[in-house]
Amino acid sequence: MKNVICIIPLRSKSKGIKDKNIKKILNIPLCIYVLSAAIKSKLFSKIIIACDNQKYFSVINNFLSKLYLNQKNISFFKRTKKNSTDFAKTELVLNEVIKKNKNYKYCYLLQATSPLLLKQDILKSYNTLISNKLDSLFSAYPTRKFLWYKKKNNFYSLNYDYKNRPMRQQKKIDFIETGAMYAFKISKFIKLQNRLFGKIGVFKMPIERSLDIDVSKDFKSATYFIKKNLKKYNFISLK
Repeated sequence: MKNVICIIPLRSKSKGIKDKNIKKILNIPLCIYVLSAAIKSKLFSKIIIACDNQKYFSVINNFLSKLYLNQKNISFFKRTKKNSTDFAKTELVLNEVIKKNKNYKYCYLLQATSPLLLKQDILKSYNTLISNKLDSLFSAYPTRKFLWYKKKNNFYSLNYDYKNRPMRQQKKIDFIETGAMYAFKISKFIKLQNRLFGKIGVFKMPIERSLDIDVSKDFKSATYFIKKNLKKYNFISLK
């Protein structure tokens, strides 16, 4: 176990999907998938689940016991009301947790809405972080797609010159954040109050596992993928 902590922020008042973070995929709450990957990686000195609702802590404890997952290094942190609103930035939650955990070197932020993250991703990303002497890192998938943005009533190309369109295979690779995983030095986060800073690196994930659950159909996509790759997630559907 390294000098690394993991923070998994949860919020109970999701507007789009009620109780999204504990809504079940194959009878297992959504947040348990990322939490399981964190536990199985054996990387973290402490895994901190930061939530605004005591009910969530009970649900998590119940399922960890059913799945025989080690709970020894897991702690629960009650988020303040100020940092649990719809508009509260994740950095605010990170800050209030890190204030009580300043003596660690690195922090991982894992998002419960990315259930396809694996323990191997966490371990490989840590190797990238250390071997490249990075200050911070984020997970992303590479793309050669042509991106546009809308401003007022017109559209503008974002990552290429449409007047001099390149062949797709010749276009430079861009990276799209998956939102699943971030890592950073705690000492610099305290100064800068941002999850990304300094020498920033990317951990490349395959696009098929870069699902970020936001709407109901995303649960169907996740269920389909996990069913096809059940051995990777090592879960048996609970009845």
